[in-house]
Amino acid sequence: MVNWLRKFLVCLGKAHDANAGTRAEDYPENIWSEDLVRHSSGECSMAMVRGNKHVEDRCHVVVTPAGTFFGVYDGHGGSAASQFVLDHLHTNFTRILQEAGGVMSDEVLRNAFSETENEFIELIRKQFSLMPAIAAIGSCVLVGVLWGKDLYLANLGDCRAVMGGLMEGQIWRERAMTVDHNARSSDIRKELQEAHPDVPDVVLKRGVWRVKGNLQVTRSIGDAYLKFPEFSLNTISRYKIKKPIVRPVVRADPEITKTVLHKDDRFIVFATDGLWDELSNTAVDLIVRGEPRPGIARTLIRRALEVAATKNKMTYEQLKRLDEGQRDRRPIHDDMTVIVVFFDQAAPGEEPMVSYTLGNAGPSSNPGAGPSSSSTGASSSSNAGPSSNPGAGASSSSNAGASSSSNAGPSSNPGAGASSSSNAGASSSSNAGASSSSNAGPSSNPGAGPSSSSNAGASSSSNAGIVLYYH
Repeated sequence: MVNWLRKFLVCLGKAHDANAGTRAEDYPENIWSEDLVRHSSGECSMAMVRGNKHVEDRCHVVVTPAGTFFGVYDGHGGSAASQFVLDHLHTNFTRILQEAGGVMSDEVLRNAFSETENEFIELIRKQFSLMPAIAAIGSCVLVGVLWGKDLYLANLGDCRAVMGGLMEGQIWRERAMTVDHNARSSDIRKELQEAHPDVPDVVLKRGVWRVKGNLQVTRSIGDAYLKFPEFSLNTISRYKIKKPIVRPVVRADPEITKTVLHKDDRFIVFATDGLWDELSNTAVDLIVRGEPRPGIARTLIRRALEVAATKNKMTYEQLKRLDEGQRDRRPIHDDMTVIVVFFDQAAPGEEPMVSYTLGNAGPSSNPGAGPSSSSTGASSSSNAGPSSNPGAGASSSSNAGASSSSNAGPSSNPGAGASSSSNAGASSSSNAGASSSSNAGPSSNPGAGPSSSSNAGASSSSNAGIVLYYH
């Protein structure tokens, strides 16, 4: 086995910072962030803010000596699908990469997405009779894999990656590196209509353009009711479609690109659509170039919130105060998650194995709470980071990457490792992601989407925030 892969599969369990993220001052303005951390070829900054009553976004960064995995996941209908992707996609990627002898390729990513989709659909199949609304849960997925000088991007949905750098060494430019798979785009609608010429209502405008009048994104993990006839939700009014589907009208195959990084490529921004709803590609580029690097992801979110506040005829201070009454901010702005990655051209192989997870079960709706002080840290437990079992990929449990404590977040006890509680990720079973328990999975209440606790698939506690591991 190649040396880096052996290191990747052995968890040493050294906590990054036992107190990081447990102090209220770590989260000014209720924006959860990791201001600046190392990756295999430079530095990166992460941040997240809640728009929904319970955040539906997830993200993580996993650094190995050979490269870095960046994941941004934007759930809809609740957080069950985005949590499932957080728990399974990187695990599948690791195992498939191992099976490929450590040789990175488009196919490794494609197969990791496919297996994650298949696992989630199988979970839906097992629970559909008890909780039919589980078939309406889905997640957009944006992944970047930095592998030496190669940057692989895989995208489903309308998260977006934007690169900033010099063109021909002279003129600065920013450029979108991914396509938004959203029915608002005429090109995307045309693509969908050409793929389904026998389905005249494949896209309908109900306020905005939507697939079958229901879903804005045209590619996702989950959303089984728009992929398989067996998951019809015509008994639930909000998901009813006039003409039942006979084949998938929403795709789960990612659009994958490979870019060889040039010395003039300076940074890339990965973000959920909540950020891009408020800031243009050019605005984001100018902010990243013009503001200090530490905390730049948090800076982007604050600028986006200022724009959202202005649009809604309020001040930024008034917007911040909405958290004090635990009010849903969704009418004003969406959840926002941002990862800013700087390319400093450091040689790969200099960094240890590191995993950063932001929003494992979503930031707390209590602005004074920050994340929970429940112990997670790093651990040789199979529910935290890569496993010492080489057959398991990243973890011998399907809950890899997430703490097994329902109150995920950095531990206040540096020796604690991960909690042995089973209320993490989705469940301690391999069918994590949905459960009849109130701590996991969609609710049988069809109006609730996934669960009466909007942290479906993760935990009934909203106190999570940032989970940091050094391996």
